[in-house]
Amino acid sequence: VAVLGLVLNLVTAVVLQHDDHDHDHNLKAAYLHVLADALTSVLAVLALLGAKTFGFLWLDPLVALVGAVMVQRWAWGLMQQTARVLLDRAAAPEIIERAKAALTKLEGAEIAHLTVWAVGSNKYAVRASVTATEHLSIDRARALLHETGDFRHVFIELQPPK
Repeated sequence: VAVLGLVLNLVTAVVLQHDDHDHDHNLKAAYLHVLADALTSVLAVLALLGAKTFGFLWLDPLVALVGAVMVQRWAWGLMQQTARVLLDRAAAPEIIERAKAALTKLEGAEIAHLTVWAVGSNKYAVRASVTATEHLSIDRARALLHETGDFRHVFIELQPPK
């Protein structure tokens, strides 16, 4: 049964294998789950062979602990990545700089306040307060942010010049 489980998990892992794991946490979770199942199948086969061949009955609980530690490490890493999105964590400094660069392309604009946070994998929300002349277009500011491909939810407030 463990060998059959291993074969099925390896086939599933091949099907789920993509380069997009950093962008799709659900796909990554499914992939890691299948890899964890494959690992525990390998460990179960080794423990059974060791117990049957050499009488090492202690192998079964040992490989169970090894498998648990591996699954825990993978799960912890995935939880850290997804928590950034689920908790609307502030975007990385380079993403914030991209938003600033896009908004500073507006003629006569000065950024009074800028907040950028993650709302998905490589998707960010922007709240900006821009001091500008009356000629500044909010639609133009949104378009500049959307051109980067990262900013999905954009709120821009125009303030009159001081």
